[in-house]
Order: sequence, then structure tokens, then C-alpha cells
Amino acid sequence: MRRLPIYFLIDVSESMVGKPIECVENGIATIIRTLKQSPYALETTVISVIVFAGKTKKIVSMQDLYTLDRVKLPIGGGTSLGHAMDFLMMDLSLSVKKNSYEEKGDWRPLIFLFTDGNPTDDITQSAQRWKDNFSNNATFVAISIGDNVDTRILKEFTPNVFLLKNTDTASFEKFFDWITESINSSSKSVTSSRRDSGSIDASKSQVLSSADESEVYSHPDEQHVVILGRCQNQPEQFYLVKYEKTSGSGAAAEYQLEGCYPLKDEMRDMYFDLSVDGGKQNQRINTDHLYGHPKCPICGNDSAIGICSCGGVLCVKNNEWNVCPHCGKRSFFGTAKKGLDIARTIG
Repeated sequence: MRRLPIYFLIDVSESMVGKPIECVENGIATIIRTLKQSPYALETTVISVIVFAGKTKKIVSMQDLYTLDRVKLPIGGGTSLGHAMDFLMMDLSLSVKKNSYEEKGDWRPLIFLFTDGNPTDDITQSAQRWKDNFSNNATFVAISIGDNVDTRILKEFTPNVFLLKNTDTASFEKFFDWITESINSSSKSVTSSRRDSGSIDASKSQVLSSADESEVYSHPDEQHVVILGRCQNQPEQFYLVKYEKTSGSGAAAEYQLEGCYPLKDEMRDMYFDLSVDGGKQNQRINTDHLYGHPKCPICGNDSAIGICSCGGVLCVKNNEWNVCPHCGKRSFFGTAKKGLDIARTIG
């Protein structure tokens, strides 16, 4: 049986934490549930899910629809698109069956890339390798979630670049409805006509728009600040504090608290596995530009943003002695009279 490989290549960098990653998880679950009702899709479609942050990992491998359930997405540090594309190309080479004298190979793979930020690595060689060896043998659709991506970078890989500017729940649902219909149409095409499906038609989507070649967006770190913290009372547990830009630019930008999210157990391990240099943080921001300070999402301590003299971020009880889970130093924490520089993730 010839298979129709469907790939989801998903950016799981820290700026996706919270609502965006939840919406993508729900969307993929809806795709799987809906496609299971289609005899055409059940007959041909196999699903692969590759996630990337600073590093890349395949979490679903050419799996038949009827055996696939909800996919849980991790979070990592960085947006290494070049590395992710290298990983994708290797996987296509190894996993997709090619035509031979004995039998027909798989149908032309259909690949959906979701990203909300610009690459933190060099994509030059990856883009050239894709153009030279893979672009004519796969249908590749890139979707920018939000308006923070320089879409010219994505067009180094594919002309099929679209924008999902509205990131409310309803827009995500309509977006994934369009993906489901695109996959279903492709499966019907290869099943009925026994030939590869044509191009993806984004005109049927109610929420996507084509990327204008002249559109240029800011680096994602201008739009989000994410802080990695560690729980004082459960030192093996970590969390992410996410802020979104409200005004200004550069060093004068202001950010409002969006949420605070625990990274417990398996999610914690996956975060460090997917992060560049194990989550090492070299960028900093002054706390005067951050508005809103949440409680620890793990133990409930007064503040999730305490800064030890060692540079580590921990949860603290205000106006009390606290023990840093990073260095073990015992210190008194109170409200700072002026802003302090704090480590931020690569985004």
C-alpha cells in the first residue's frame, strides 16, 4: 500500500508556551479525530510530528491514523530552524519509500511548518540543500503564527508561506479546519486518481493570508520576554514566566505578564533536551521593563521572580530568608528599590 506521508514540523520555542502551544495541541487532536472519519485518509495517510526549539526531536514517526491519539507537545529554548530542516531532510530520506523497479514508492509528502519566531541559527546551507534535493519532491507549507516572523526567511524554503495573524481560539480552530480539509483532499486525490495531489489552496482558509514579499517583522525577542525560574521548595522543578510586549522598542520596550507555566517532570526533561546548551541564558533584561509578578506555579510562593546574587532566578517568600536552589546560599529577599538585570531565555 502506497502511503501519503503528512509531516507537522512545529516550533516549540519558549514564546509558544501557554495558549499558542495549547491551541496547536488541540488543533492536531482535531485533525487526527476528523481524519479518522475519512476512509480515504485512513487508507493512505501516515503522520509524523517533529518538534524543534534549540534542538530537534521526532515524537511521532510515520504512524497510521487509527493508532494515533492526542500528541503532547514539549517546550524548549531557541528556534533552530536550520537544524530542524536538516533533521526533516534526513527523516524524509530514511522514512519515505522511493520508487523502485519492484514497487511504487510513497506519495509526495505534505509538510506543514508552524513557527512564531525567527531562527536563532544559520539557515543558509539548509535552505540550499532543500532547494537542490527536496523541494521538487514534497509539498511544503509554512505558516507564521502571529506577525513576528520575517517571512522572507521562510520563503528561502518554500513559496507557500502564509500568515495566521489572529491567534485567538476561533482563528486557530478555523486554521486547523483548513489543514484537515487540505489533507483530506490530498488523500482523496491520491486514492481516486492514483496520482500525486496538486498544490495547497489557501484561498479556502478564512484566517490565513499570503505573505507579502515586502513584509518585514521584528525579531521575536522584541515581542516576548521569557524567564526560566526554579522552585525553591521543590528544587527539581522549573517554570517559565512569559511577558508580551505592550509598547516601545529595543531597550525601551515594555512588557506585560502573560502567564507563568510549570515545567514539571517529563516536560522539564524535554525542555532541557531541546534547548541550546541545556538552557544556558546569555541575554538579560532589566526588571523595570517587566510589569506583573506572578506567584510560583509549583509551590505558591509569593513571587516567581527572585534574583539571587549567583544570577539564578527562584521563587521566594517576600521579606523573609530564602535558600537559593541554584547555589544553596541563604539570603533575605525584599522588594528592590530599582530595577535589576535578570537573565532571559533565547526565545
